[in-house]
Amino acid sequence: MPLSTEEYDKLSPDEREAYDAAERQREREEQAALPYTWTQQLGDVDIVVPVPIGTRARDLAITIAKKKLNVGLKNQEPIMIGELCHDIKVEDSTWSLDDQKEVQIHLEKVNSQQWW
Repeated sequence: MPLSTEEYDKLSPDEREAYDAAERQREREEQAALPYTWTQQLGDVDIVVPVPIGTRARDLAITIAKKKLNVGLKNQEPIMIGELCHDIKVEDSTWSLDDQKEVQIHLEKVNSQQWW
């Protein structure tokens, strides 16, 4: 379970190391269950969504909104759909199709000093 900043600051160095290792393992397990992968820096989030080999950009239905992200193929159930936990800068966020097999999504955070 995530700790608040205050709780984390009270941990000893050894407790922090153990907590960080447990959080990294929890994140790996959560990501393994998702149909996509994501990474983040303080200012942005990058998401990779696999699509069927041979997919063309015109086959995709992608919506990037201030607090919403939908990715899928036209006339099919979305691969991922949902609300983002924080706002993004829509005008600075992009997507591209790489090698006709995965969608690369780059989201710029409104608050570039906050981890998601």
